[in-house]
Amino acid sequence: FGTPLLLWQPQDRIPVSTRVVYDRLPLPQRTDVVFYRETDVSAAFRWPSVPTATRVIVSYDGTGGDLTVAMATLGDQTLQPRDIAAAFADVSTEFWYFLLDASCKLGRGDDWAARLILHVVLFPHLIRLLRLESGALSHWHGRPINKRIVCDVSPERFRQLNACIPDSDHASLREALSRVTVLARDASAAVGARLECSWPYLLADRIEKLLASPPERPPST
Repeated sequence: FGTPLLLWQPQDRIPVSTRVVYDRLPLPQRTDVVFYRETDVSAAFRWPSVPTATRVIVSYDGTGGDLTVAMATLGDQTLQPRDIAAAFADVSTEFWYFLLDASCKLGRGDDWAARLILHVVLFPHLIRLLRLESGALSHWHGRPINKRIVCDVSPERFRQLNACIPDSDHASLREALSRVTVLARDASAAVGARLECSWPYLLADRIEKLLASPPERPPST
């Protein structure tokens, strides 16, 4: 593909993959290569091995046709959650746990810890809650959860999601967490009512009150 600019072979992943960046125009080209044993052909290209693959091109088959047969069924793969209620429980439980964690760190004046939790943990789970609410579950597994989010949720929800992005100061971060709490609470209530599932609404109320009336911040040291 050209001159390699970067070679990355993470050794802690099964199966082992090779990722190469080649010098191409207008942008460098990312290429991922994964090798499987021939005996694994029936399952290797399905979730969770290659979760985004719902179609395939076989350029060469040296297995006597086994590869082609296995690939012919790949288009039937579903990337939706098998149990929507269980998916909601998993996302909701982890979301509210880490929202409390972020709120406590914010209250102790550890803004960077709270900010890291917000961006790395809370936003992905919040987007999943919005997908559950809107029923946009066709690619629940496999592709970045934020892909097509502007199309998959209502304009009002997308506006609310954008309003959750904080600036660099403490007050903005607190306001962002408050907005995240309200948005997640409303989405969770809608999903919980539709699925007839419980969710930690009492904890949500406590966190909302905590962020609305914060205790005095400890002095900086």
